[in-house]
Amino acid sequence: MKYRMGAELKEWRQKLRRLPVLGSVYAIIAALGLVVLIVGVIGVAAVYTTNKHVRELEEVANRAFFAEHANSLIYAVVMDSRGIYMSADAADRASYGAGVMKFLAELDANMTAWKQYVAPDDRNDFARAQARAQEFIRFRTELVRLGNEVGQGAAREWGDNDANRTNREALNREIDLLAKANYAELARLRAWINEYSIWQFMLAAATMAGGILLAVLLIVLTFGRYREWGPLSAREVHAVPGRYAGTVMSDHRVIFYLTPAVPTDCACAGVPGAALDVGEDSTPARAAAS
Repeated sequence: MKYRMGAELKEWRQKLRRLPVLGSVYAIIAALGLVVLIVGVIGVAAVYTTNKHVRELEEVANRAFFAEHANSLIYAVVMDSRGIYMSADAADRASYGAGVMKFLAELDANMTAWKQYVAPDDRNDFARAQARAQEFIRFRTELVRLGNEVGQGAAREWGDNDANRTNREALNREIDLLAKANYAELARLRAWINEYSIWQFMLAAATMAGGILLAVLLIVLTFGRYREWGPLSAREVHAVPGRYAGTVMSDHRVIFYLTPAVPTDCACAGVPGAALDVGEDSTPARAAAS
């Protein structure tokens, strides 16, 4: 097996050496061009895929914002609601009531805006949270009405009880459930984007390194074959088998010898062993009988 692989490698190198210089240059250029093309495709794919997941990350971040904003509004409503049923002065109850109504309106708008960003898998959970939010809004709206129109006692009876706290805690649980799902999705997307970026960088770097190594290998083999031939020295050259044979001289001239197969219309026909001295410009210099 080792001998066979060595023979195949030797045969492949011999075939490569028979390639013309221009063909070798074209092969090097083609290899580098292929590397550029592959790296470009990798880059375009990486940009497209990364942008897609970044948009998903932005949507999840928006959902997380809506969840946190809803929680902050709920606590703001709770704090001002206590001001309603704990204030003996009607003006103070009206002031707290105005704040409660403002926060309730923001909560309703927040839930409406949040709805369009909800993931398909979370729609049922969001529907329950939205129903709890509407119940919370109705309950606190009635609290404001009782504080303004009836008085502190009625407002305290309505707002400071277990049913009120149960309603608020149920809403908080639904919001927290959605928030935890959003944070988990955020963590997953961030980890995926980081891993994908590293993988794409390594793939592009490996492709570039492989292409450069291939180009270097082609260059080494291209120039190495001429180095293996050695400098021009006196040795036999067969330009046209059966008709011409010659010798490359150290001064780069080529001496061709006519063989008996030379056609009869040649000026040297019939002169066995006649020599043609061909210079570097490949034009016959002289013919003389040996």
